[in-house]
Amino acid sequence: MKTKSRTIPGIQVGDIGLVNGRTWLARAIKFFMNIFRIILKLPRRKLYNHAFLIIDVWGNLYVAEALAKGITIRPWKSSPYNGSNRIKMLRLKDELNKKEKEEISKYCISFALEPTRYDIFNFFFQILLILFGRWYGPSGEEAKKRLYCSEAVATWINEIRPGIFEKPEATNPLHIDMNENLKEVR
Repeated sequence: MKTKSRTIPGIQVGDIGLVNGRTWLARAIKFFMNIFRIILKLPRRKLYNHAFLIIDVWGNLYVAEALAKGITIRPWKSSPYNGSNRIKMLRLKDELNKKEKEEISKYCISFALEPTRYDIFNFFFQILLILFGRWYGPSGEEAKKRLYCSEAVATWINEIRPGIFEKPEATNPLHIDMNENLKEVR
């Protein structure tokens, strides 16, 4: 798969986008991320409520993400993130090679082709994680059947690079933003 990442400066296959949304749900998620930040005794920081991954489909950059309707893919150029000043782009410090970029793209597309529901219940499991420091939700292969946005991104990255995220099924946007294996590129 040949990518056209050079046509969109700074964006390439495997990049992770974090979104700073304004909807009531986005604000609720960021509220809980702030509680998590306080519990972890982290300094104040910009918080994000949604995550997506850049993939390659037929030589074009696409956004792969978990939305309420399930796993979706759509062209980067026509996504609401292209040109937005409300996103932060991250990349693995040890960048994906060509083969890994092809693999992650195929893997994400396979999720979009299978009925994979969005796991709204994981928001409650995230709250329990924040409050009690323990994950109570599904894990392993069972977690892959129902994904929310940051969990999907962590699962996809870990499929290609195992161990980047310690617990992909319990990953929230703050975990992605704080991950020591990632660097900000935009």
